Amino acid sequence: MARYSEVVVSAPRIHVVGDSLTAAGWYVPLEAMVSRKNWTAAGTAGFATANVTANFQAMVGAYAPIDQLIIQLGRNEINAAVVQGDATTLIRLCQVFAPKIIWVGGVWWGSENWAAGPVWADFPAGEAVNVAISAACTATGATYCDARAGVLPLEVAANPGHAINGILTDDGTHPNATGKTTMSTVVATTVTAVFG
Repeated sequence: MARYSEVVVSAPRIHVVGDSLTAAGWYVPLEAMVSRKNWTAAGTAGFATANVTANFQAMVGAYAPIDQLIIQLGRNEINAAVVQGDATTLIRLCQVFAPKIIWVGGVWWGSENWAAGPVWADFPAGEAVNVAISAACTATGATYCDARAGVLPLEVAANPGHAINGILTDDGTHPNATGKTTMSTVVATTVTAVFG
C-alpha cells in the first residue's frame, strides 16, 4: 500500500527591515491587521539605506526564505541626491530574496512641528528623500507606500489643537502607541493590495 506524507503549507513570511521605528515595533499592530502571515523583523536605530545594504546579510539574508519584504527607511537619509541610487541598490539586493517588496517612506521628521497646522511643517529635505525613494521603487518594480500622506489626514482629524509634535509621536520622530496603529492602518491597505 502506498504511503502519503501530509504536506503542510506554511503561511507566507513577511520580513520588515528598517531603522529605529522598526526596532521599536511600528509594524506590530499591522501583524494583527494582516492575517495568515509569519512575521520577522530587523531594525537598527540610526540606520539609513546604505547602512542596511552594508549589513545586508544580518538584516535581510539571514532571514531567508522571505516571501514578502517591507522596507521602512527614509528618516535618517541626509542627501536626497544619492538616496535614489542607494535605494535602487538595496531593492535589487532584496529582490534576490523576496519577490514582492513594499517600501514605506518617512513619516515624521524630528525637526518639524505643528506650528501652523493643519499641515506638516515645511520640510522639503524630507519630502525630497521620499520622492527619491518612490522613484527607485518605480524603476525597480517595488511598491512605494506613501505613509506620510496617508497619516496626515488622520493627524489633522485627531490634533485640532496642533500639539507641537502632533499626537501620533511623542518626540517628533517615533510613533507612540496611537501612531503605530495609525501608521499600520495606512500601510495595511498597501500590504493587502500587494501581498494579498
